[in-house]
Amino acid sequence: MQDHGGKRGAGMAAIRWSALLPPLALAGLWLLLVWLLGRFSFGDGPLIFVCLVGLAGLAACAPAFLRRWGMVRPPARPPWLVAALLALALLVAVAGRASQFQAAWEHPRYQTWAVDVAINTYVAGDAMRQGFNPYSVRAQRWYRMQPGPHVEVAKNGAVTMFGLPYAYGYPYWPAMALSYLPFRELEDGIRCVRLGNAFFLNLQLLGVLLLAARLAGAGAARWLAAPLAGLLCVGPSCLGPELFELAVTDVALATWALWAFVALAWRRSFLAGALLGVAQACKLLPGPLLLLAALLWLSSRRQRLQLLAGWLLLAGLLVLPWALWQPSHFVSATALFYLTHHAAGDDSSLWYFLPPLLQTPFRICGLALVGWIVWRARAVRSLAALAGLGFAAYAVFSAFNNMSHLNYLWGVYPLGCVALAVGIFASPSDERAPQCARTQ
Repeated sequence: MQDHGGKRGAGMAAIRWSALLPPLALAGLWLLLVWLLGRFSFGDGPLIFVCLVGLAGLAACAPAFLRRWGMVRPPARPPWLVAALLALALLVAVAGRASQFQAAWEHPRYQTWAVDVAINTYVAGDAMRQGFNPYSVRAQRWYRMQPGPHVEVAKNGAVTMFGLPYAYGYPYWPAMALSYLPFRELEDGIRCVRLGNAFFLNLQLLGVLLLAARLAGAGAARWLAAPLAGLLCVGPSCLGPELFELAVTDVALATWALWAFVALAWRRSFLAGALLGVAQACKLLPGPLLLLAALLWLSSRRQRLQLLAGWLLLAGLLVLPWALWQPSHFVSATALFYLTHHAAGDDSSLWYFLPPLLQTPFRICGLALVGWIVWRARAVRSLAALAGLGFAAYAVFSAFNNMSHLNYLWGVYPLGCVALAVGIFASPSDERAPQCARTQ
């Protein structure tokens, strides 16, 4: 009898462990795809396309698909050993990113060098501090425009795009540079951007842990989803070089968007809209995709109005003063530059490898797919699923874009981490309205 009971206990333990294998396999696949994106870039457009579409599918579709086929069975009791291992892996990942930050901080090259988006942001912030318009000074240091379609370059170097003057101004929107201004008080020079990235990454991790724990519900799912979401967020080894060596700034945008979803989880619709407004004031995309998806998801007219009011208020306050200062310079720096310089694309995208006859249909199909993903927000119930759709919409947009640079993904990356971790561990009964803020 004792032997029979022992076998039955071993069998139950095996069932509990086997139920964790599909979720952990999905998490492993996620990290593999992100690793491939970090390992390969220029010249590898087809591979990057597959990775971006794969990540979009994992965040938006995989948990529901596997649950429908009975391959994901949320455990009834917390498997403490697995939770402890996930927490330990998270601590190791945090230590790894801290080590990468320290190495970049002390490296002689990175005292003065960074990628173009970081230098643009630094120069724009410096212009703001001195009372100059960042869209009328030469913030764009890496490029020299050549004559071409819709671009004219005079003998004295003056540039016009679509008939508007172009001053090589700041190519992002003002909140991106403003997000890094406080760190100028702590570190003067380009390293202030790296210091800001370290701050925003830590703020992201805190938001991911809070949001995943909130949305996963009570019981075992919370103890598994939260550390897994954190591990997915800071686990990729390519994150360190991106944020601390190249010093890409999309991490700031992602932090504002993530905390907007945290506000939604606590039913703070106006605050969520305001935070989405700050994200919108950083960069043209992915703000509209996230806002539209959230508006479609909310079922209360009052909540939708609060969300929209917060977005309009903060986005307007942060963008309009700079846009109205010298409108032609603002438009040419933030919109026309991308319509001209980015129109040719590069070999980081699948679009670049297609025959010219197929390039336009390819882009149209991508935009149609993005629209369908956003429209799907009307049909989902949980906030985690909404986060997955927001992530998927921008990942698919990047995959079908003329350029598919890795920094685009960082703008929505923590949302995808939360969506996957919560989706594969939370049971449908845990996706309750009070936790998702989807109320009448």
